[in-house]
Amino acid sequence: MIDEKQYETAMGIITNAGTAKSCALMAIDEAAESNFEEAEKLLAEASRSMHAAHDAQMDMISSEAKGSSVDLSLILVHAEDHLTMAIVTSDLAARMVELYRRLAASAD
Repeated sequence: MIDEKQYETAMGIITNAGTAKSCALMAIDEAAESNFEEAEKLLAEASRSMHAAHDAQMDMISSEAKGSSVDLSLILVHAEDHLTMAIVTSDLAARMVELYRRLAASAD
């Protein structure tokens, strides 16, 4: 059974990863409308949220490496899934914003 601290950490990962993914998707939408300044702000916000999620994950990994057990639970697996999807989405969003920027520049 997952303890309260691990549950809170997993929920923090889910929340921050969800924010990162949402911001990344909104950045793509903004870039599609040639709103590159807003797209960059959203990518920066996605990055901050991603770092917060990753830091929480690393705290759990460090704790386990030091001998404290981390109980595997469905909520933790769900958190890891959210983090993985947020990483992929953010990486692709950055590339898509750059692609939209190049397309807009070539149209001018």
